[in-house]
Amino acid sequence: MTLFPTLMLSVLITIGLIPVLKLLALRFNAVDLPNHRKVHSSPMPKVGGVAMALGAVVPILLWSPGNRFVSSLLLGAGVLVIFGLLDDLKEMDYRGKLAGQVMAALIVVFYGGLSIRCMGDLLPGVAVPAWFSVPLTLLTIVGVTNAINLSDGLDGLAGGIAMMSFICLGCVAFQSGMTAIALLSVAVIGAIFGFLRFNTHPAIVFMGDAGSQLLGFLAVTMALFVSQNCEPLSRMFPLVLLGFPILDTLTVMSERIFKGVSPFKADKNHFHHKLMRLGLRHAGAVVVIYGLQFTLVMSAFFLRFYSEWTLLLIYLVFCAIVLAGFYWTDRRGWTVPRYDLLERLAEKTLHSLDRRLVMLKACYGMLEVGAPLLLFVCCLSLVTQPGYMGWLALGLMLALCAVWLLRKSWMTGVLRLVLFVMIPYLVFTANIQSAQLVSGRVLFAFHLSFGCVAFLAVMTLKFTRRKKGFKANPSDFLIILASFIITSIPEIKNAVEDASLITAKLIALFFAFEVLLGETRGDVNKLAIFIMISLGTVAVKSFI
Repeated sequence: MTLFPTLMLSVLITIGLIPVLKLLALRFNAVDLPNHRKVHSSPMPKVGGVAMALGAVVPILLWSPGNRFVSSLLLGAGVLVIFGLLDDLKEMDYRGKLAGQVMAALIVVFYGGLSIRCMGDLLPGVAVPAWFSVPLTLLTIVGVTNAINLSDGLDGLAGGIAMMSFICLGCVAFQSGMTAIALLSVAVIGAIFGFLRFNTHPAIVFMGDAGSQLLGFLAVTMALFVSQNCEPLSRMFPLVLLGFPILDTLTVMSERIFKGVSPFKADKNHFHHKLMRLGLRHAGAVVVIYGLQFTLVMSAFFLRFYSEWTLLLIYLVFCAIVLAGFYWTDRRGWTVPRYDLLERLAEKTLHSLDRRLVMLKACYGMLEVGAPLLLFVCCLSLVTQPGYMGWLALGLMLALCAVWLLRKSWMTGVLRLVLFVMIPYLVFTANIQSAQLVSGRVLFAFHLSFGCVAFLAVMTLKFTRRKKGFKANPSDFLIILASFIITSIPEIKNAVEDASLITAKLIALFFAFEVLLGETRGDVNKLAIFIMISLGTVAVKSFI
């Protein structure tokens, strides 16, 4: 199975390319300048889309079974990335963007053979004629591509929305036996995941039009292909899956037309702008939209075999609730109350400083030993593993050594990258293989140790007074939602024993190391040694 190597390779390529492309963006002025419509206050490099495109396409070229539709997707995506990059380097008007989007859509329609041929129960027993099917398909592709593009207004917003959609899409494609689409979905998920490490608020890189158009194009074309070629699947599946950015775009354009201005004239009336006007901070607005998108994605998955009328009705009800909510808050002038004063007063009522320091030292000391030790135990529990994991572990260990010797200031970032790559594999494999090696009591203690490490991390946060340590962000919320989507799928529950337990252990260990890195104050030498020993153990066990 090449799904896991695809995911890891796309993550690594994206993460590795972004720092290099960021320097090039600053040199060639490929930056997003702040203005009255933007929420950022300084120029931001717009190179994330190029990194994601390369991160996704390399594993696809290596492992994807070649077919005409996948080839058309890659060609169309290439056209959009080129047009998007030109727009990022030199601002184009909407007609230039539209030309690139139409060109990409024409490729998948005429070369890839994609078309909306059937509407299910909406037009039972009626095949959509070609003279209507082709323009309808083109309009759908261009419309949704623009919808995702226009949703890219806050840090992590478009990436998070697209990531949840691709997770659902990949699972449905895998269940339907569409291996190529599942593999492509995993590659895109990995690319987005890698990009979000640099794009979570406060972002240091934007995806630009090259990235947002790419994600919209791939999402809509793949969703249409799956829904039109999997007979039990509802033809309204793509509408519900991508319904939030579609609703956002239609609402904004309708408001512009109602005001007598061009529907393509940019403004600050998107849903994320309205949420911020309600008083939500940047991260809060993103989390709310993540929650709304999560609702639609879960509905799309669990109702995917229901009739088209059912899905359409559910989507219309969702739209009515969202629009009514915004209308009500706008008419009432309601805003989200903030409790900054209460938080400051609560802070003053905490325990004395001396007691806090004692508790912090105790919790942090145990966490500093416990989290790396738990990771090392996961390495020791490995029995059989693919050879490529040994080479990957060896490569990451050498990278850590090189950074230690040449540029020690990079060590925290490289450690975070190594953990980001290795923790999912180690926890997943250790959970399966340890059950075959140890008794029930020992296995229970192993599971319990993850909870203990998470508890120590929480207590460390409770007693620390640092303002620059760990802080929860929308990316952490997105990981939890993505994990919930994956572990809610019956086939994954049946195929992977204790899928929910594995997810909880993953979140606990990620959280523990994020807190640990946030509290080290740059002194990561001991942690780096622990991680290198763990990587060496994985490499040795893979090669012997």
